[in-house]
Amino acid sequence: MSYEIELLKIIKRAAAEAFEASKPMVHVYGKVTSAAPLTIQVGQALSLGEEHLILTDAVRDHVTELTREDSDAKERIRYTVHRALSVGEEVIMLRCAGGQKYIVLCRKEATI
Repeated sequence: MSYEIELLKIIKRAAAEAFEASKPMVHVYGKVTSAAPLTIQVGQALSLGEEHLILTDAVRDHVTELTREDSDAKERIRYTVHRALSVGEEVIMLRCAGGQKYIVLCRKEATI
């Protein structure tokens, strides 16, 4: 019986190590250290450049269209939304499986 329990412990440990090695998606916090080119510091040892970052519309400038509805006509108007990150801002990110890419979701504390 003792042998079976030890074998079960070894299998559980191997499964846990394999799961951790796959680097499942987890959230991390970062701080913008450079705006151009964009660089985000995670902790003290990891600095991420643009090649490692996937930006959402919440943290980058982008163009969007809105419809202006008057009584007689509907008109589509293009607007630029200015949401690019600035030095010193803190962000919330998701580390993608494998740990090579990070999705920058939003600012840690929303600013206007």
